[in-house]
Amino acid sequence: MKLLSLLLAVIVFVSLHLATTSAQKNPPQKLNVLFIAVDDLRPELGCYGNQLIKTPNVDRLAAAGVRLDAAYCQYPLCNPSRTSLFTGRYPTVTGVMDNRTWFRAAHPDWVTLPQHFKMNGYASLRTGKQFHGGIDDTDAWTEGGEPRQFEGAVNTTAPGQNPANSDRIVKLEGDGEAHGDYKAATRAIEYLEKYQVGSSDLYGHDVPEQARQGGAH
Repeated sequence: MKLLSLLLAVIVFVSLHLATTSAQKNPPQKLNVLFIAVDDLRPELGCYGNQLIKTPNVDRLAAAGVRLDAAYCQYPLCNPSRTSLFTGRYPTVTGVMDNRTWFRAAHPDWVTLPQHFKMNGYASLRTGKQFHGGIDDTDAWTEGGEPRQFEGAVNTTAPGQNPANSDRIVKLEGDGEAHGDYKAATRAIEYLEKYQVGSSDLYGHDVPEQARQGGAH
């Protein structure tokens, strides 16, 4: 059965273990944070009544938490929305209104979400798509940052948004091992093994297709 191909990116922030001192034997423990960024998902999930797309794990997550019925995107394009999300500013403030502009050219002193965690004792570990492809906030990540693929403020070589690449229905063969999402998820597992609890971790990864079909494990 063909299912809507959804891009899930997961960021996990795991707290940095603080050394015990004679003056403070039990320092307050920093909470681990799991951040799930979803690209072009919309409410195409079982928990929202979709009968075609099977997402049992996401449905269980929704049942155990809070399901929002009125959520809105900042802008109908990837780069403006992601830049807005990670800087906490409207696209009209960031100046990013397309898929080619790098926000730091105009705002070099802004602190992004992964950078804030990194500056406060967390490791920021990225895999998969967090910022727009090729326009990553590279230095905000402890590991996994994607080098920017152009000089200056605007990527003049990027073709821009292609409507043909939106809302595609994709069915992968096997477990999807050849797909980029599978590889990103594998890298996230490697991060989890490398940075155990007691170390600081941030993971961003795309969930593989079979996980999406199963509801994002």
